[in-house]
Amino acid sequence: MTISSSTNRNDYTGDGTTATYSYTFKINANTELLVTKRDTSNVETALALTTDYTVTGVGLSAGGAITLVAGNLTTGYILTIKRNRPFTQTASIRNQTAFFASSHEDVFDGLTMNDQELFEKADRSVKLSDTYSSATFNPTLPSAINTPNVTLATNSSGNGLAIGPSIASISSAQSYASAAAASAAAAAGAAAVAVADVAIYLLLQPYLILNVGFQATVSANTLLISFYQADGASRPVGLGSGSGSISFRDPTNATHAAYTARQTPNTTPYGLLTVPNGATLGHANGVAHDIFVYAIDNSGTVEIAVCSTKIFEDGSLQNTTAITTAADLDNVLYSGTARTAVAIRLIGKIRSTQATAGVWATSPSETKVGFFFL
Repeated sequence: MTISSSTNRNDYTGDGTTATYSYTFKINANTELLVTKRDTSNVETALALTTDYTVTGVGLSAGGAITLVAGNLTTGYILTIKRNRPFTQTASIRNQTAFFASSHEDVFDGLTMNDQELFEKADRSVKLSDTYSSATFNPTLPSAINTPNVTLATNSSGNGLAIGPSIASISSAQSYASAAAASAAAAAGAAAVAVADVAIYLLLQPYLILNVGFQATVSANTLLISFYQADGASRPVGLGSGSGSISFRDPTNATHAAYTARQTPNTTPYGLLTVPNGATLGHANGVAHDIFVYAIDNSGTVEIAVCSTKIFEDGSLQNTTAITTAADLDNVLYSGTARTAVAIRLIGKIRSTQATAGVWATSPSETKVGFFFL
């Protein structure tokens, strides 16, 4: 016979009333079938000959049928019947012996069947499109593919594969996004309040300011800056469920690659910084200026400092000094208490216009969280 059809599999969906299913291709033995069942939870099970099904129609060019021993296939279940031949050739054809055409044809048919089986498997595989070759895109898996819970991504050159973010990082992205949306809603009605409840995920810069921002107001000609929590409470609790935290680069690491989370103050005055009347912080009479707000890493907790120019590298070490109202300089941090060699990171800015230089008359006109500047 000839192999005139390329069909070597049949697929069915169970209806709860059918136990016998046809296969429409030739097999030479009842062992040359692979019968697989998939349930509604997408769990696949390979069925066993005789135990799970029986076969009729062996040797017929039109095929035959399998019958499930357990009875009707459950509604919604998928049943797949595929040709599954051994990849061996057992016919022995000797010189100067009788020529049996049917025996030769059976060998040729078997080889064609094997080719069809390989094609069916290749057709279900991930492949480069026709305009690509392994020279333009290398499909080899990275050697670190056995790393637990990582994803695959294209590499930085776009010509191969690389290890991507972990599943845990991707899973956390939605919760961070939801928290950011809640922060935006909470901050919408308060022009002088900025809340950072967002994680920006970059492969090389995993910045994190979680559930923490700051508020800036003027009272009795004094600028007051304190931490603020997205749920409306003035006190961001430290590192627990629903906490607020700020991650700092490790200042002892020369590459600044490592980050450590620090808790925000959870006792009064919540990191309050008072900038008294007369501390100009770069303000000129009637001119709008930005004041940049920094978090200071002080032995595991966070304090606030301000500067009139953004000149400090995020995570860098600074010798911070409490600045008097008479010694206000652009390139020096103003903090409530003198601190030496502490890590800092930018968390935001405020903008204000003073009618009289050095006099805090009105609350800032604009407040933004710091990830705009990272």
